[in-house]
Amino acid sequence: ADAAQIAAGEVLYNRFCSRCHVMGRGNLPDLRRLAPATHALFNSIVLGGAYSIKGMARFDDVLSPADAQAVHAYLIDQAWQMKQAASPAP
Repeated sequence: ADAAQIAAGEVLYNRFCSRCHVMGRGNLPDLRRLAPATHALFNSIVLGGAYSIKGMARFDDVLSPADAQAVHAYLIDQAWQMKQAASPAP
């Protein structure tokens, strides 16, 4: 993703996701630590309600597919930043 898509994803994450999904410790999953299978289902979860049985609301009424991709790009970028921060310096 490019910087503009990541920045847009950050705005959308803070508006729609951060109420429940706090980066770091919290009751709900830290979205920087998504499993590969969850990444593969990201749009189905966010837009299609694939995890509604688990209490995850669907957001297709306020997010477009491009918006969901931007949020996903932001989360991937945050995961990389977290990994790099945890890696020991050479």
